Parts: sequence; C-alpha cells; structure tokens
Amino acid sequence: MSELRKSITHLITTLGYGGAERQLLTITKEQAVNGWNVTIVFLKRPSPLVTDFKENGCRVLTFWMWISQILKDGIRQFRNDTPLVHAHLPRSELVALVLFKVARIPYLVSRHNAEPFFPHGPKFISRFLSNLVIKNSRAVVAISIAVQDFLVKSKEIPRNQIRKMRVVYYGISLRNKKTTLLNSKKYNSLTVGTIGRLVPQKDTATLLKAIWYFNQKHTGKPSFNAKIVGSGILKSDLEGLVQNLDIRPQVEWIDSLDNVSCFFRDIDVFVLPSLYEGFGMVLLEAMREQVPVLATRTTSIPEVMGSEYEGLFEVGNYVELTRKLEKCIDPTFRINLTSSYESRLSNFSSEKSYRELSMLYRKIFLEEVT
Repeated sequence: MSELRKSITHLITTLGYGGAERQLLTITKEQAVNGWNVTIVFLKRPSPLVTDFKENGCRVLTFWMWISQILKDGIRQFRNDTPLVHAHLPRSELVALVLFKVARIPYLVSRHNAEPFFPHGPKFISRFLSNLVIKNSRAVVAISIAVQDFLVKSKEIPRNQIRKMRVVYYGISLRNKKTTLLNSKKYNSLTVGTIGRLVPQKDTATLLKAIWYFNQKHTGKPSFNAKIVGSGILKSDLEGLVQNLDIRPQVEWIDSLDNVSCFFRDIDVFVLPSLYEGFGMVLLEAMREQVPVLATRTTSIPEVMGSEYEGLFEVGNYVELTRKLEKCIDPTFRINLTSSYESRLSNFSSEKSYRELSMLYRKIFLEEVT
C-alpha cells in the first residue's frame, strides 16, 4: 500500500469518553505506530481526549476547521489528500454521505450499538437514513455479531447490501496488561463500580436496587458500596431513586474519569447492568485490570465474556444480581471469574483489530469490496 493510501480520516460525532471514542483512540494509536497518516475530525464537544489523540500522533480538527481547509484547498486537492473517510456514529455518517455526494470521497461506517440509526424517531425514518448511508458506503463494520444481527433483523441494512458488512471486534492494548493475582482476602465490605452514560440503555437503576436489596438482607456487615461514573439525562431520576431507597451513604457519583485504570484499582467488582450493548469496551478494560465482572446476559456481552461465564445475570433482575454480589464476598468465586480473562482478551487485542481494519481498507483502496 503506498504512503498516500496509508492515509485515513476518522469522522466522529464527539470526542467524549464513550466506548466508541475510546476504541477509536486505541485503534488510531495502532494505525499511527504502523505508519498511517491519521486525521480525526469531530463534530462537537471537544474533551481531554483531544490531547490523547494528538499524543498518539494524530492530527485533530474540529468540523469547521476541516471544512475551512476543504474550501481553502479546493475539492480536487481535498480528494487527493483524503482517499478514505471512516465515519463513526450516525451524525458523522450523514456528513460522510454528503461529502461523498459533493466530492466523491469514498467512506465506510462503523456501527457501534445494537440500536436504530435514529433511536428516538419513527422507525421508517431510521431505516430510510440508515439504508441511504449504507447504500452509498463502501463497507459497514459491525463491532459484534449482536450488532450485525440487529442490523439485519431490524432492516437497518438493505438486504442487497449485507455483503458489505464485516464484523471487526473492539480491541484493547495488551502490552501493559496487569498480571498480578487477584487479592484473595475475604472482605467485610466490597466496592462495586460501574461506568456508563446515565441513560435508559445502561439501566443503572438495577444496580442501585441490588445495592439496596443486598444491604437489606445483610444488616451491618458484609456490605456493598457503589461508585457510579457517568452523566446523562437520568441523573436526577437516579439520585431520587437513591434517596427513596435510603442508600445515599453507599453511593458515590463521579461525572467523569481522567484515568480508568485508577478507577478499577479502587473497586472490587465491576457491574455492567445494560439492557443491551453493541460491544461493551469497558468490559475489556475491566478484564485487563483483573477486576471481577458481573454483567447482563444480553446482546454482545456473552460474545465478550463467554456464554458460560459465571458472572452473567438476566436483564433487570436485581435479585439475581444481588446473589452474584453475595458470591463475590468469597474470594474463590472472584478468582474463578477472572480465571478466563487472559484467554478471552486474546480474542480482542488492538493489534488484531488493526490488522482486520487494514485489510478492509486495502480492499476498498483496491476496489475489491465484494
């Protein structure tokens, strides 16, 4: 592949601290290390991740900076400098579509969640927009089999376009993977942590109810406390639920994190109570840090953790989650949970994700997508 063809522009809606953004940070680091000329364009809301992308060797532009550059250089030069756009998240996909129509810049898209293109709008509009974007794209990356299945079953991808779809799992760097053994101490009190937007999909209420139910069953010790990282439209509702359950002393709210690894060192169990997930990048992060994980048995989560993983529980079932938390008091159970992590992580390395995406880019560059 020529140096010119080792140029890639990633177009993403925000640079917040969500799973899609963190995965993009991981994969662009691999791309930059392997000699790619990487440009990141984001539509709105910059964040500290801008600095991280720049430290990875990426050029980072706001959308309007990018447009100004296009107008300054002209469409022909822009086409030469930008052989391919990789769009992430719906608004960016629509921008990529417009660029294709105006400047004939080829693009591919990544679908990061098992939900409609237009989640809160009419189903026919969501299908129309999704189908239009995919029809004009060169390829569609589904980040899990669950996302692939959702796109097909929901008709968010046209039947005659399914051939364009590839599953490329999220990856995580294993170069500095934690190798220390889990503390085998039997605790009187455990700290439970979760990370996620405070929105209906993440179902944080089920975790709060489990904390309440656990402490109702075990007056005194053992006890559980929770560290909840995230912000979103349900923040006030969840704070009200904490008040009604009378568990305010057991719950700590954290809006955002500067260092995920430090957070995992401060907790004993990680819980992901989501109603659905496209992948669940945070699961890889928890496994890398050897933190026992409890998560819902839904969509992509069994793909990541393994279908027979002991830490899975049914969606919305706070009683079953409570039983799992009770088991976590026993260090033997926690060690059993983490015993599979090394083999699971080997399926989700950032190097593997980079290689698979590079092969897909090469096919597009050579006009070999079939």
